[in-house]
Amino acid sequence: MQALEFQTYVTNGMIKIPFDYSAYNNKKVKIIMMLPEEKGNYDKQKLLFAFKYAQNLNVFSEIENSTEWQKQLRNEWE
Repeated sequence: MQALEFQTYVTNGMIKIPFDYSAYNNKKVKIIMMLPEEKGNYDKQKLLFAFKYAQNLNVFSEIENSTEWQKQLRNEWE
């Protein structure tokens, strides 16, 4: 199978094939669509600040054994 690559838009469910590929008109083809990754809707600096702030709160500082703490919290193993 021969692979050809080009970029285009899907408009009303249709993909326009560039004129350069008109030799493939009325031929059966296999289409693989690769979509660009969407960026998250978050502010990276605000997120880093929030993590640093949470780290400084020391909310888990009294936990001596994290495994035992998780077992008690989940109450699954005993």
